[in-house]
Amino acid sequence: MLYINSPSTALHTTQISPSAMQPITHTKRTGPEKFYQWRNFFDHSPEAIETIKDSYQPVKEETRLDKYFLLPGRMNTITRMMDDEVVEVRRMIGTEGPLEEWERSIRSTFPIKRSFGAMIGQYIPRLRGSISSAADAESLTESWSRKSRFFKTIKDRKLFKRQSVQAEISRVKVGGEKHISVALISDRPEPLLKEIKRLGLKPKANTHFGAFLLDA
Repeated sequence: MLYINSPSTALHTTQISPSAMQPITHTKRTGPEKFYQWRNFFDHSPEAIETIKDSYQPVKEETRLDKYFLLPGRMNTITRMMDDEVVEVRRMIGTEGPLEEWERSIRSTFPIKRSFGAMIGQYIPRLRGSISSAADAESLTESWSRKSRFFKTIKDRKLFKRQSVQAEISRVKVGGEKHISVALISDRPEPLLKEIKRLGLKPKANTHFGAFLLDA
């Protein structure tokens, strides 16, 4: 099934409460979902984490296996596979001051259709020939990992929301190393910039997952 803007499936998900699970309201779009993001990585928990826990509403917790297929010359285009069930391509399409503007360009569940191969070829031509109607997560991982910089991560994610801003606190394991990531996401830049300031985070210290993995 090929789709856009559908939630991913996690290895383990803990629901918090029915009221908390209501998603942040976004303007309805006919094209790919677009959003603004700030993210950074830490070796130790920053003070902002406790502030988020105290002032944001918890949404859900999950443990997820994410596989990344990255190309050094295209670090702002991120191809990832989640829990061997969903494949998506995200692209950074611009900036707003220190913030990054992203779009979720394409997204598909397994089994993948041939039409997805043509679509992914528009963004990452090197991966196009790997898609067939018989492709499953194992065969696609084997093929794509030979054509890209391949990273496998385990994420323990906690999602929160406060008004129009969503916060993500992740404990990420890459190989034998563990990191902490804090991300703030909104469909508008203004509330995001206010939250970055309120939480005491550094606006210019903005690093997305692709750049972090390729620089690690």
